[in-house]
Amino acid sequence: MTILQILSTLLMTVTAYLSSSIGTPHQQQAVDLANQAIATVQQVLQQEINQPSIVQGNTSISNATSQPAVLPAGVSNVPIIPIVEPIIQTQPISMKSITIISPIAIKGLGRTYLSRPEIKDEFNYIEIGLIVRDENGNPVKNAEVVITATDSSQNKTIDVTGDVTPRYENGVKIKTPYYHFSYQFKIPGEHSITFTAEGLSAVVNFNVAEDTRTE
Repeated sequence: MTILQILSTLLMTVTAYLSSSIGTPHQQQAVDLANQAIATVQQVLQQEINQPSIVQGNTSISNATSQPAVLPAGVSNVPIIPIVEPIIQTQPISMKSITIISPIAIKGLGRTYLSRPEIKDEFNYIEIGLIVRDENGNPVKNAEVVITATDSSQNKTIDVTGDVTPRYENGVKIKTPYYHFSYQFKIPGEHSITFTAEGLSAVVNFNVAEDTRTE
């Protein structure tokens, strides 16, 4: 096997090791090994270039005692060792998300809430919803949405939705599917509602006073 074949095999072996080590704990070790291999190859090649030969008949004989070959002007005989930068493989950015919304403004978030065993008006309950988006940011209408609340008797699981609400998507107004939930404030105090879907969770909290209004 010739020197060039040996060097070629060395470089291919180091390259394969470097490629298989990207993104692993051995990545930096592989980079260092690759740089060392490149330096070794360049040193051997430089020695081959600087070793002159004399010709006797049709046979070329190495002459180790002769003067080193003179390189053209402007060409350095110092090996150039390139730095092998690690290849960083990035994963696509996920746009998966869940968002709590108020599909009916006058019955949704940001209002005063009052507790009452039986509903008198919109002060005693809330209408909210959840928009679920997939990895590409598209609304999903067949996700499993688990809803848990302070009043566990009102907990609910929704597997599919047919409810839609007008929303702007990329500057265009479209009907976006959402998961609707109604919750009644039956007792005063702190209330929370938690939505869980696609491995994500979102929670909203309420401070509810007792409804002391007369009939």
